Amino acid sequence: MGDISESALSIEVNRYEITRIFARPLGMVLLFVVSAALHAVELSTLTVESYLYEPFKAEITLEGLSDDRSPQDLSVGLASAQTHMASGLILNPILEDFEFSFDFGSDQPRILIRSSQPVKVPFLRFLLQVDTASGRLLRDYTAILDPPNYFYLSASL
Repeated sequence: MGDISESALSIEVNRYEITRIFARPLGMVLLFVVSAALHAVELSTLTVESYLYEPFKAEITLEGLSDDRSPQDLSVGLASAQTHMASGLILNPILEDFEFSFDFGSDQPRILIRSSQPVKVPFLRFLLQVDTASGRLLRDYTAILDPPNYFYLSASL
């Protein structure tokens, strides 16, 4: 009977040690994730404002951006070719001409995406990368470009 008590005590001591070893680091990680989520920048959907065979023009609204965050704390651009590959995407060479910038002048901060050359493919898929003081955000976007006068053609059918 002495052996049973010692094994039960041993199991209880081991359970306490495992809890002590893992609970504190796990709690710290959860605290970091929750606090990061509270201050996170979110990217809305892509709104394309141009047509096929025109220079690309689109915007993405930023959500959750605090008023005290300065534009110097943020950078935006196309993710690298390696990051695209790691995500299973092929970086279209057309995208290297695109310019990404922030617009804080309107009531809602947004990312502007522009190209100087006309886009001749009906859709573009890319990874947008936003770097903040708290980390890096990547989001996969697909831009679908309708032909010019698409609305009028489909309305008449």
